[in-house]
Amino acid sequence: GELDSKIQSTTPFKLVKTDAEAGKTIIRELVVGLNQIAVDLEPFLPETSLRIKEAISINKVPVMPLFLRKE
Repeated sequence: GELDSKIQSTTPFKLVKTDAEAGKTIIRELVVGLNQIAVDLEPFLPETSLRIKEAISINKVPVMPLFLRKE
């Protein structure tokens, strides 16, 4: 939730077009946070944790969502 809020408030993929360094900094922080989530999930959801880490390492969005979104 915190990472999603940060994405919504900073819009890093828009920011990177006007201030590349600031956008990259925010994206880097988000990736570090996402990796921490993967580490925290490992004992409970090892396959999901691995999929997150793999997506980070190849810098690609997973084809299928890892979690269902609440509507």
